[in-house]
Amino acid sequence: MLNYLSKDPISKIFTFLSQEEAFALRATCKIFNEASTSNTIVIPYLKRLKALDNTVSAVSPENSSEDWCFVQFKSEFKRIAKEQEEEIKHFLEKANKLPSNPDVLKEITYLVEQNNDACKHNINLTALENRHHALERLNEALIVSCINVNSTKLHCSKYITRFPDRLFINEKYQNYWQTVEKIWCEAYMLKTLPKQLGICKALRLLYCSHTDLKNLPESIGDCKALEQIYCSSNRLQTLPNSLGNCQELQELCCDRNQLRNLPETLGNCKKLRRLRCGFNELKGLPESIGNCEALGELDCNFNHLLTLPESLGKCLSLWLNCSNNHLYTLPKSLAGHLTCDFNLLQALPESLGNCQNLRSIQCKANFLTDIPNSLKRKFGVSWVTETLNMQAFPAPLHHFLRFKLALLGCFTITTLIVALCGGFSSIAALLFKVGITLSTTKTALMVVSILTGLAATLILNKIAHIFRLLYCELRLYQYKKSYDKSFYSVTKNFTTSTGKAFIQDLQVHENKISSRGQLIQFKIFKHNTCQNIAWLKGEARRKAKEEVFESIKKNFTIRPRH
Repeated sequence: MLNYLSKDPISKIFTFLSQEEAFALRATCKIFNEASTSNTIVIPYLKRLKALDNTVSAVSPENSSEDWCFVQFKSEFKRIAKEQEEEIKHFLEKANKLPSNPDVLKEITYLVEQNNDACKHNINLTALENRHHALERLNEALIVSCINVNSTKLHCSKYITRFPDRLFINEKYQNYWQTVEKIWCEAYMLKTLPKQLGICKALRLLYCSHTDLKNLPESIGDCKALEQIYCSSNRLQTLPNSLGNCQELQELCCDRNQLRNLPETLGNCKKLRRLRCGFNELKGLPESIGNCEALGELDCNFNHLLTLPESLGKCLSLWLNCSNNHLYTLPKSLAGHLTCDFNLLQALPESLGNCQNLRSIQCKANFLTDIPNSLKRKFGVSWVTETLNMQAFPAPLHHFLRFKLALLGCFTITTLIVALCGGFSSIAALLFKVGITLSTTKTALMVVSILTGLAATLILNKIAHIFRLLYCELRLYQYKKSYDKSFYSVTKNFTTSTGKAFIQDLQVHENKISSRGQLIQFKIFKHNTCQNIAWLKGEARRKAKEEVFESIKKNFTIRPRH
């Protein structure tokens, strides 16, 4: 029989339960003591937390410890309790600014009582659920106060903290949600959007910038009429794959978030004209983005991009801003206007000069020392001069220092030759014996000096090039190191023998990658792949692994074995 005061994980959960639930759990433990494990006992309570916050994971990973569920329950309980306390504090501070609605006043009074009780006693799971429902009712009342059933626009209160799903179940507003066309949610404390958002079939605009959102609901793909989405300045880490179902989507602004990738399905949005995804953590853009041929503006500055998809050449009227990234190469074909300042470019593709629809290129603060002839002919001498003048190590300064060093090297080597031969008089006497006059001697020394200067110029040019390469390599090494560290944390979930074998196979393929650029891309691919299949099991994981190796064969060049 379990002791109420023991250190077993099952007994520890009593501190999170009300007195009635604790008595009921103790009775259950007495009956099922032999057949139950700590995870079995705790999972129902973990699922109750998941009902409060859908982001809670109630499925234990493979080979997890016996107290995993309790550790998960404890951490999620504390997180949810803290978030609720912040919401309650927010409403109490703004109580004077809230509408004097009877439902609002009732819930505010209830929250004040709950807050006072929480200060006197430790909060338990039942109290946590009661506070959750009270916050849901309060937010519902605030949104209802903004609804005008005769209008197709909804401006939500700026004080809401959540958008309850229960609003969409209410029969009174069923017709309203079917006809609403524009929704503005500018509440800085808003943490969630409703999972039932897909009911809004006529929705054309969704504005939820400058809030505290961590994700967008998957049901957003059911809003077939959606044309504009503004979700900037949030805490989004991913965008739903269902976004590709929004065939009418024309504008997507998701800048200033924590996005690491964009969904591949985004290429299905053929009418997309504007995509702003700057100030994120993007490592790459989806190859399918080229299918959005109507794309007129793509702003992806201040990310971690290494390359751009070749398919961007299909977008004929594109304004592309990819400044402040880690780009070391550009696609072979582009169109429209390109800005790629502050990157790691050392050369521009010769084929860009043959792109008839390419209107302008701005590539300041890179590491360019020369411009391809095709681009010189296309944009003229003044553009070439301006571009080289504005590099991270400007070309005029580079050539000036190289010229000065070349003269110094020429003088030094000439002086050394003269000294070794015993001075100018000895050289003249020696050359006179073989029939060469003094004037000819001076000419010979000038030729030697010129040749020496050319040699010094070539050597110093090579040294400068090596220093630029070393700097770029240092930047790329830091990037690879950060990815390897992140990959190590992901692979902790692969604890079985088949999982470890899968990781080893990926490492073998990585060792065969021939291109430095592809090596970085492979590290990104490896990291994202393992992150996606880490929680798959059985047949689903096996199929995912097969797809991974097929993708490697298709997208990466493998060095031939010798």
